[in-house]
Order: sequence, then C-alpha cells, then structure tokens
Amino acid sequence: SQVDKQLSGDSNYVCITSDAWSNISNEPVVNYMAVSPNNSLFLEAVNTEEQGHDADWLSKDLIRVIDSLHNNVVGAVTDNTATNKKVWCELEQKYPSLFFHGCASHGLNLLVKDIFAGKKAELSGGGPDHDPASYPFEDLQLFFIDCKDIVTFFHNHHAPKAKLKKALATAKLRALVQPAPTRWGTLIGCFKSLRAADSILNGLVSERDFVTAGGAKQKEKRLAIRAVIMDPDFVKKLDECIRILEPIEMYIKLFQGDAVPCSDVYKAFLVLEEKMRNMSNISSEKKEYLAKLVRSRFNFMYGDAHGVCYLLDPRYLGDDMTRRLRNEIEDFIYNFLKNDGTTNKERQEQLAREYTAFRIEALRERRENTFRFRLIGQSKSVLQWWKADGTDWPLLQDLATHVFSMAASSAASERSFSTFGFIHTKLRNRLGPEKVKKLVYIKTNTAQISGTDLFDYDSDCSIDFSMDVSILEDVTA
Repeated sequence: SQVDKQLSGDSNYVCITSDAWSNISNEPVVNYMAVSPNNSLFLEAVNTEEQGHDADWLSKDLIRVIDSLHNNVVGAVTDNTATNKKVWCELEQKYPSLFFHGCASHGLNLLVKDIFAGKKAELSGGGPDHDPASYPFEDLQLFFIDCKDIVTFFHNHHAPKAKLKKALATAKLRALVQPAPTRWGTLIGCFKSLRAADSILNGLVSERDFVTAGGAKQKEKRLAIRAVIMDPDFVKKLDECIRILEPIEMYIKLFQGDAVPCSDVYKAFLVLEEKMRNMSNISSEKKEYLAKLVRSRFNFMYGDAHGVCYLLDPRYLGDDMTRRLRNEIEDFIYNFLKNDGTTNKERQEQLAREYTAFRIEALRERRENTFRFRLIGQSKSVLQWWKADGTDWPLLQDLATHVFSMAASSAASERSFSTFGFIHTKLRNRLGPEKVKKLVYIKTNTAQISGTDLFDYDSDCSIDFSMDVSILEDVTA
C-alpha cells in the first residue's frame, strides 16, 4: 500500500527505467524501476528465459508496465543500444506525450569504450557511426591492455602481490584497481592507482630477482611487465589517459543521481565537447576525434526531453542551441498534446504565448541575477521552480513538470541489480526467481520509503549522488 500511495496521485509523476542482466544462475532478467526526484521504487523483474530481448518484445513489455501505472508515467530511460533506440521510436508513436531516451551515464561509459576500444569492428552495445580507419588512439588502446596486464599480474602472483600490498599500505595508497566493463569508473581508477604507485612499482620490478623468481615459464611475462613500468613514457601515458577520462568520469557520477534534470545532460555534453577540443598536451587530431565522439554519443542517446528541458530551464534557456534545433523544439512545445492525445489551435496559441512570456521573464531574472534565480539548482530544483513559480503559464507548467520529472539515467536499475546480487548469492543460489523478486521488492522499497540508503557502499564502488551544478558553468575549466 505504501508503494501504491507513492505511485498514485495526479502530480506524482514517475519515469520508468529498465535494464537487463544475468543473475547468479546465468538467467536473463529485465527489471523495471519507477524513478522520481524523491526516490526510486522497484516495480518488478521479468525472467525472460528463452525469450530474446528484441525490439518487439521489449516494446510490448514496456507498454505493459507503462499502462499499469496509468497517467503517472512521463516516459522511460533505457541503455543505449540499437535495439533500445528502435524501442524509443515505437513508444513515441504510441505515446506522443511521453518521453524516451538513453541513459546518460551508460552513454558516457560507451564513450570511454569508443576511445579505448575503437579498433573493434563493431562497438560494444551498438551506437553511432564509427570510422576505425581514422582512429587515433591505437597507442592508448595498447597501453590500456598493458595496464590491465600489470594489475592482473600483481593480483595473481602471491609474492609480488604481498610486497606490493605492504608497500602501498606503508605509503597509505589504495590497491591497484582492476578495470571491469560492467562497473562504471573502474578504468580511470586503474590508471590513477597505477599513477600513484609508480615509484613503488618501479622499485619492485627493479629488484634483482624479479625476473628470475618465477622460473623460466614466467620470465617472458615478467620481462614484459618490467618493460612497461620502466618505460620513460609510462607516467606520461597514464597522465594522458587520466586527463581524457576525468571530465567523463565526473559526469558519469553526476548523472547517476535521480534528481538530475535532463537540461544538465544537454549542457554537460556541450561543455564536454568544448573541453575535449581545448584539452592540453594531446594532438589536434585526437582532440577533434574526441569532440566528434562526444557529439555522436549524445546524438545517439538524445530524446525530446533533453531539448525541451534545455529550453525551459531558466539557467540555460537554450544557450548555444542551433536555430534549426530551437525551432524544432519550440514547435514540439506548441504542439504538446493533452493526456488524451489531442490538441487544437487554441491550445497551440496559448502555449506559444506562455512560452514567449516565460522567456521574457526568465531572461530578465537571469540578466539581473535575482535572488529567486540564484536559488535554482541550489536550494531549489528546476522542477520545484516550475511547480512554485510557473503558475503564470499553466499549460507550459504542465509540460515542464512532466519533462523535468524525467530521469537523466537508468542508474536506478543498475542499483537494483546490486540488490539482486546482494540477495541472490552463490550461497543462496537455490532461491527461486519469484522469491528473489519479492525480497528485492521489500529491501529496495522499504529503504526508499523510509528514506535510508539502499546500500552502504564501500570506497571502491561508491556512487556520488550529489549534483554540483557549478561544474556545468565554465566550459574553459
């Protein structure tokens, strides 16, 4: 009843997030979360068994979930795959007043893969057009493989591992991080941990018996590890990788919060593209390639909510948006449908008048930097601003409360699978699917409704839910 109460009511809008994974028994599972700026509630999980995750099935199942929540749903967010993009198009046709787009954090994680795995014939998960012939990061791709080999070597060999652990503890440094494709942010963690431990690693591989201690079979591997660590360009390449990844990692963390508006996603990709173009100490070819990748990834995940939010956010008001795109989004605003899927000329004209009045007032407040304007994004969210201060424009306010209730990412679904992993472990692998779902439902929703954290994450897998809007302001930082 508590969950139903949270999901009911005319103004309790939620965004559906969905993701797929394989459980401890290697069985495919699709989950659904109802996300709002206040909490993220677990709805259900579907064990798909032999059913393939094609666009037709995913669309039908998402329609089933949306219809079960009636008029409280404002849209859905999924991972960024070619199949899911087809799903967005199909659902936009069925629900023209709802919004559908890709997860911003997942899109940035794919951007990292574009950079460090760009020579693959097909990018992981699908995505924008890619020209491997112009790929300028072969050196960093090979360097990344070398770094993984270093971490794996010290993880798998007991004596070097013990020496490294003792030296790191003495220096108060964290352990080397093993990059994992399913855990966002571990790649930069790998580079940073190697950078911090550089002098220690140099000392270990310089020891007289490092190469010979493992016997003849390990000699070649140990020589290769020593050659990489003692390469004069080792630190230089680490610094280049970290410099490229730091702004991406910052936004991956930012967008995992449920309260981040889609306007911040639009702004962040503008900032990120500019940062890549102005990055120091890398070639112009690499800078242009990075900027192109950023733009392509955003175009792939883009949905109407991003553009509408960016125009209706009083902080941004469509800054740096092309005239063509602005006209398209303004036309979308004027033609925004009622819940029954209809509109008329009178409604269109009223929306146009309200939008014009809003822009005039918002531009004035931003220009004068009023107290009310300074609250936005700090003690008052953009959604709260529209609910409290948008009453002069009722039709536009209705659109704004819908679109600013959209989630920026599907991180809530990722967190839900962490709960699945916590409950359905190797020691409890005989739990049936239905029992697991009920336990996840109780654990997740009890924690959300009572206002406590879903997990007390350790330092290696922490998620930063805070939203520091100031990082979006300065494109030259």
